[in-house]
Amino acid sequence: MSTCTIYYPGLLGPDVPIEELSSKEWPDTKQTCHLCQLFSLGKALPLTRAGIDARVLECLGVYYSLENDLPVSEIRANKHDLTSESCWCLDPVHIQIDRDEAVLLANESLNLDQQQAQEIINDLNKHFEQDGLRIYYHNPHQWLLTGDIELTTDSLNDSLFQNISDRQPTGKDEKKWRTLINEAQMLLHSHPINEQRALQGELTVNSLWIWGGGRLGKVASNVNVVFANNSLVNDVAKLTNISHASLPKQLDHKYFINNDVLIILTDQVNANRQSDVFGWFEHLKQFEREVLTPLFSLVKQGDIEKITIVSDTVSFSVTRKELHRYLKLLFNKFKTFESHVKRLRMQYGC
Repeated sequence: MSTCTIYYPGLLGPDVPIEELSSKEWPDTKQTCHLCQLFSLGKALPLTRAGIDARVLECLGVYYSLENDLPVSEIRANKHDLTSESCWCLDPVHIQIDRDEAVLLANESLNLDQQQAQEIINDLNKHFEQDGLRIYYHNPHQWLLTGDIELTTDSLNDSLFQNISDRQPTGKDEKKWRTLINEAQMLLHSHPINEQRALQGELTVNSLWIWGGGRLGKVASNVNVVFANNSLVNDVAKLTNISHASLPKQLDHKYFINNDVLIILTDQVNANRQSDVFGWFEHLKQFEREVLTPLFSLVKQGDIEKITIVSDTVSFSVTRKELHRYLKLLFNKFKTFESHVKRLRMQYGC
């Protein structure tokens, strides 16, 4: 019998005082019907908090040493047949520097094209060749660095919209890297691509984020189909021969015939990162309409045996039998979405 697991970071909202909202500002029960059912009937399992990339790898059955960096560079490098012992993700970013803080503001939202990315890489490579470093293009916003560097880093995903003062690389070569990144920033400041972007009012590539240099362990996935608009998912799926695609506009039974399906949704993350409560609400209502409504229909029809939603600090699972048994209750006996979320945040955090 088929199952469906959904990874939805930010399910319980941003870390802000939601108690200040009036009940009229919350989505009503009709807009969150299936979420309320899941919160009422589902079995809750507390989770150790993990970053987005770490949880994605966990959901896909990718193992690695928790004492080291995420093995994302090795997953990317598989596509390029890179054999260097030292390989890192090195991604173009824009850092907004104010008087008191430096905030990592953009990566994919830079909207670089392949030609722009490749021109910047070529010029950086000319500069860093003497240091034994080389940058490789993976996609416009994700690059690779090879060279003899030993660091401990924070993932880019977990650092976005954060003050990066306490997120700088540490370890044996931290001073060396600080010198190298300062040189790179000076080169980027006067680069023709950035000069043109500045004239057009676009964010510039003013720095590079190094991360993800860990080593890959075993891969033992429990899913055979994954839907996601996420480049890391695509890279892992190719590495492990898992069938993968973007989330279809309409979820129907053909995707679940004898399959264990994983759906990874991350478009909502920036709303939480920016403490946008009403953006969080809008994404949840879209999630309810476009994902949960068709999935619960498939459960009732017998096409799916179990649905699990994994988030930051807790997961919820509900089976077809549990839904059939308990949905005989009157709909108005379910508590409101507001009351569920407040209870769950007190119990598990957000």
